[in-house]
Amino acid sequence: MRTVILSVETQSDVMRRILASAHGQRKAGDDRISFESVSDRWRVLAPKRMEIVRVMTGTGPLTIREVARRVDRDFKGVPL
Repeated sequence: MRTVILSVETQSDVMRRILASAHGQRKAGDDRISFESVSDRWRVLAPKRMEIVRVMTGTGPLTIREVARRVDRDFKGVPL
């Protein structure tokens, strides 16, 4: 199962993490999506997408149909 971490970080924090990883100081871990501000995150992740993130948080693997059921939407309306 893949885990994706959503975070708010400055560009310099992201660069420090990348350089540390490139120099072997950090192990490759979970995938991370970083935003410079909370407003950037909200601009990219619309409320319906954030609802999907919320229902998936802390769960094991879920099918698209199960995610759709949890957000009370047709599975065709849930992005992959």
